[in-house]
Amino acid sequence: MDNPIDVVIPLNHRSFWKDNELKYALRSVQKHLKNYRDIFIIGNKPRGGLYNLCHVPFPDQFIYPARNIFAKVMKACKVADVSDNFLFMNDDHFLLQNFDADKFPFFYKGFLKEDLSNPTDYKHTIENTIKVLNGSHPLKNFDTHTPILYNKKRFIEMLDIYDWDLPHAYAIKSLYCNVQNILGIYEPDGKIRRAKATDMLRDYLANKKVFSIDDTAINSDLENYFKHLYPEKSKYEI
Repeated sequence: MDNPIDVVIPLNHRSFWKDNELKYALRSVQKHLKNYRDIFIIGNKPRGGLYNLCHVPFPDQFIYPARNIFAKVMKACKVADVSDNFLFMNDDHFLLQNFDADKFPFFYKGFLKEDLSNPTDYKHTIENTIKVLNGSHPLKNFDTHTPILYNKKRFIEMLDIYDWDLPHAYAIKSLYCNVQNILGIYEPDGKIRRAKATDMLRDYLANKKVFSIDDTAINSDLENYFKHLYPEKSKYEI
């Protein structure tokens, strides 16, 4: 393989589906990702008969999700065995096309100001990010539901530059990419937020490169569609 890098996945035990998301995410990695080496799980130990993963115990420490994610990425950056560049993905990211791990595209879904109407506390995360970027950096929204390439040294630098004790913290991907003036590739967000019938799933995913799911999207149609998309067990299963 050319320049293989590691994959880093944060994990907690709030999975409504008993870590089946992770099982299918790993199947999608094995099917569609090349030039990767090891898979590191930062956080809780995976359930559901998943093995051969590099587990780094690291519990959530904060009430704000963005701060917990930042802490887990920072933990990965300080693990010597993790490659200097690594692909960071969530346990509910599913690849639909082939990618090189070390050349994974930087996807953005629009601009940060478009998320200011978000009725949840995440609005404060966006506001904090715009405030520190505005006037000196672009304001693209890279916090879409896709994997992202991180460099250890460049990520650690963000710890010293920005106040991570700030409530709600920052939109991490957007801060990382905009500070580096990464142009990125526009790609509409592929998050499935509601349960869909099989034909609707097929239509929705027809032109997607990556997709993700909310707990509210899980039904028998989705479970069966995962089996259709990723029928082969990964090497991480029994």
